[in-house]
Amino acid sequence: VMVDLDDDGSADHAVLDLDGDGRPEAYFTDDGTGTWSVTADRGGAALRWFGLDGVEHPASADPADLDGDGVLERLA
Repeated sequence: VMVDLDDDGSADHAVLDLDGDGRPEAYFTDDGTGTWSVTADRGGAALRWFGLDGVEHPASADPADLDGDGVLERLA
């Protein structure tokens, strides 16, 4: 985990293990423009983009299996 979350001396990359299984499910990164990418490791597709002003830009409406239990989750 590298963090600055956004004073902006940079860094801004976090990897999270959401279910405690030792495998990361979520990746958060700042592309330098103030837009955050959130991705899930299960499938690798970007789920959502958020501007630092809180505006959401859906990258996909498709649900993803975030915890590997075979049930699709949808982030809200």
